[in-house]
Amino acid sequence: MKKKITLISAVMLGLVAGSSAQGLLSIGQFGGSDDFESRLPFTTTIGVDFGWDSNPTNAPSDESDSSYTRVGINTAYANGSRTTNFRLNAGFSTIYYFDEPPGLGDDTFYTARVGFDVHHRVNRRLTVGDSFYISYEIEPDNAIGTSASRRLDQYLYGYNSLWASYAWSRRVSTVGRYTIYGIDYDDFDAEDRLTHTISGELRYVLNRLTTLVGEYRYAITDYETADYDHDSHYFLVGADHQLSPDLRGTWRVGAEYRQYDSGTGDEWRPYLETSLRYALAERTSLVWFNRLGYEDSELSFASSETRFTFRSSLSVQHQITKRLRTHGGISYTHDEYEGGVIGDVSEDAISLSLGIGYRIWTNWDLNAGYHFTYHNSDTDFREYDRHRISAGLSVTF
Repeated sequence: MKKKITLISAVMLGLVAGSSAQGLLSIGQFGGSDDFESRLPFTTTIGVDFGWDSNPTNAPSDESDSSYTRVGINTAYANGSRTTNFRLNAGFSTIYYFDEPPGLGDDTFYTARVGFDVHHRVNRRLTVGDSFYISYEIEPDNAIGTSASRRLDQYLYGYNSLWASYAWSRRVSTVGRYTIYGIDYDDFDAEDRLTHTISGELRYVLNRLTTLVGEYRYAITDYETADYDHDSHYFLVGADHQLSPDLRGTWRVGAEYRQYDSGTGDEWRPYLETSLRYALAERTSLVWFNRLGYEDSELSFASSETRFTFRSSLSVQHQITKRLRTHGGISYTHDEYEGGVIGDVSEDAISLSLGIGYRIWTNWDLNAGYHFTYHNSDTDFREYDRHRISAGLSVTF
């Protein structure tokens, strides 16, 4: 508990000092008020669903299947003006397995998330903002890319990014950011770590559709118990481009130089970030993120000093009719572990989700979903596949 209080305090300090989550979710943030819905009523959704999980423990053999029930509540609110925009979302859910999954030590698990974003235009040249996100959960979150790729334990993840943008002229502007994020597992202390990142961007408006960007980042990562502390230097160039009124993309490409306090494993590696965002009114939205670069190793598995990873995540939502809506997503991850106790290891993981919702009456919805995960590894005991099917009812106020 003491470590969790420390992590929360550190992330909140990042918010207080200047006052969607690190990883893939932070890619392609333009830092403008157009990232926000102009207004969203304060809404609360309560839901319950029942389902079946073929492999709750992500074991190589899926003989530990169990049915489950989940109850949750979510709230969301967004508002804005010509000078200030903000949005808030929060959620809590609990899942109960009717057959306790072996090895997890319990039959009930919890998920809680809170996110807050604010942009404020101080004057016509200066804009400041902050993004805060914290969660407590057990499932690996591929959309963030910080937690381990397999279920280990309940963990706390916190993130805060404070930024300021200043327009020196109609074409030239700079953006400075300070970001702090960390992860803290209940029992697996070797994975616990905290990262501070300072970055600066030089932006040049080439035309009304394209902005060229040069960026430098410096990051410091400290582990709670493991001796894998390191510094990272990023040198990146790229562009933000408005492909159409509804479609925009960002690209960052360059290199990272990572230095370990132990003095081993220092080297250069390529680094890449891309994002594509499509929004057509309230009917259709699409978000596609990609990232190639170093990630922090899963020390509970390989004890390797380096992990080089490619991640890609695509999510789509579409309103078919006034009553019927669908959503889906697919993510792919390729990991290369180097220098571990079991040697070099390569892994691939793919995750697919599909969902449908039907409004049966005013604010009542029937929901159904399917989620599939497949993990392939050079090490047999890391391979698994998993199917989850669910159906339920929700009400929105």
